[in-house]
Amino acid sequence: MGQKISETKKLFRWLHWPPLLTFSLVFILFFVLSYLKLDPDFGWHLMSGDYFVHHAIPATDIFTYTASDFPWVNHEWLSDIILYYLYSFGGYTLLALVYASLWTLAFFLVARKSYGPLIILGVLAVLPFAGIRAVTWTVLGVVLVYRIVQARDRRWRYILPLLFLLWANIHGGFAIGLVLLGYWAIVKRSKQLLLLLGGSILVTFINPYGVDLYVEIFRTTLDGSLRWVINEWVPIGSVWQTIAYVAIWGAGFLLLLGKKWRSYLQVDVLLFFAALSSIRHYPLFVVLSLPYTTEYVKELAIKIPTTIDTSRRNVIWFVIVVITLFVGWTGYDVYAISPNREDYYPVHAVTYLEQHPCKGNLFNEYGIGGYLIWKLPGYKVYIDGRMPSWEGGGHKYMSDYTKIFTDASFRDGQFAVHNITCVLVPINTNRSSMTQQLIRNGWHTANKGEGYILLEK
Repeated sequence: MGQKISETKKLFRWLHWPPLLTFSLVFILFFVLSYLKLDPDFGWHLMSGDYFVHHAIPATDIFTYTASDFPWVNHEWLSDIILYYLYSFGGYTLLALVYASLWTLAFFLVARKSYGPLIILGVLAVLPFAGIRAVTWTVLGVVLVYRIVQARDRRWRYILPLLFLLWANIHGGFAIGLVLLGYWAIVKRSKQLLLLLGGSILVTFINPYGVDLYVEIFRTTLDGSLRWVINEWVPIGSVWQTIAYVAIWGAGFLLLLGKKWRSYLQVDVLLFFAALSSIRHYPLFVVLSLPYTTEYVKELAIKIPTTIDTSRRNVIWFVIVVITLFVGWTGYDVYAISPNREDYYPVHAVTYLEQHPCKGNLFNEYGIGGYLIWKLPGYKVYIDGRMPSWEGGGHKYMSDYTKIFTDASFRDGQFAVHNITCVLVPINTNRSSMTQQLIRNGWHTANKGEGYILLEK
């Protein structure tokens, strides 16, 4: 067996990278992405933090003219304040540095003893979901709970309520942390963890919204329509950058544990099915499954025959080459972004509206609502990324928004009620029929640029 392990180690020596090299690469990957990528919701997060710092946490929505009486529960209020202060002090560069550090820290805490290439594959799998986003806090929070629960010194567990007190005020993903803490309490049959779970739940009610925080979380979680209209809620793992990592994890699990039914209750398996139901859970699956994947790879390495024939050696090298090419292509695909992070937003239209204010209200595409809140603070928007589950007066704001593109009579009614005299939408086949109808009805093109068209009445 010793000889077998020795030869296996030689075969897999390329997996062992110095930690400094590995996590330097991890940080660079996250920093470059964060610096180049502008999340659609960044704008409203930034302006929320600005408003909270200079005024107070508002009772109702402050950014739209359609939902001004809606009781807005911002479960990311503290994250927005941190975002505002960082941006005010060091701009987008400082934000990229801080958020890249948080993502790197999460991977370091959970996978510092893992193989370098495996960690990089995991990073590539979560890059589509990374960047300057509030979900970063939940990824880090989940990792901290994992490390605390698994620590040999159980006294660390007593800081869990303090962690959840902070987490409940920084991002609504704390609810996932509570579920995972409950899972580990049951699996470990730990009365201590059950008591700390109860204490952690109680302290989450210490927030500006009280029980309404949970109302907002449940409203979003139980809204099945999100899985068909919002990209990050879609139920199938359609982000192809996850394929290589998931394939390695899945092969290891099925070959080593697939016949043991209890193995399907492991946290990595449960999070994998959660990720299949909604791709927004992929970062949590990847991060918490890395320790398991590392063990699968180690076990498979030991099981490789002592003497490897030419055909098997060729297969192994083929897999290595395929993974290498995959990593290279993924890196190119993720970072093939224009150096100007605003190139995919209506910069020219914003400039036009600053110089030629709309006489009434502006109707906007859902995906640019947050950007307009940031760049046009004098305007209120029709809809933005906070609102897919909001309801008011017996109707859903998202349903009204989508109906505007398909029902001309409903659109005319909405435009009349809200005094809409400007429309800013993408130039594509999904929106062209509406813009053509408006032009036939006397609207004129005021501006075109970055794939958007601005119409005025």
